[in-house]
Amino acid sequence: MGCTRWGERLFGGPARTGPPEPPAPELVAELVAAAGLPDEFAVTADDESWDAAISDSLDAARKACGPHPLSPALVLDDESLHGLSGPVFSPAPTGEAALRAWDAVRVLLAEPGFFELRRARTGPPAFAAG
Repeated sequence: MGCTRWGERLFGGPARTGPPEPPAPELVAELVAAAGLPDEFAVTADDESWDAAISDSLDAARKACGPHPLSPALVLDDESLHGLSGPVFSPAPTGEAALRAWDAVRVLLAEPGFFELRRARTGPPAFAAG
């Protein structure tokens, strides 16, 4: 629920011409509560002690996905390090549909020559009711 609210609040509403603004502390606290996480998680949003781990994660995404990975970026370290930006769904599949989508992604990633798949958006982001 928290992730859905995050997307609704940052990407829903009027059409955007660029990336969303960083969330205000009140929004972070609201989203942490909606996800059922402890309140102290909201305080860590500005905790600089996490910066090195976040930087390492971004470096891994660049190494696996290329110099400009988009969000979400998935990095898989199975037989070899590889990754992708995406997949992006609107609304996100659930249950068996989510499993089929993941299986399809894994098939594509197994092909050494595969590097991109993209299609135009047909509307604004859609969020599952909940």
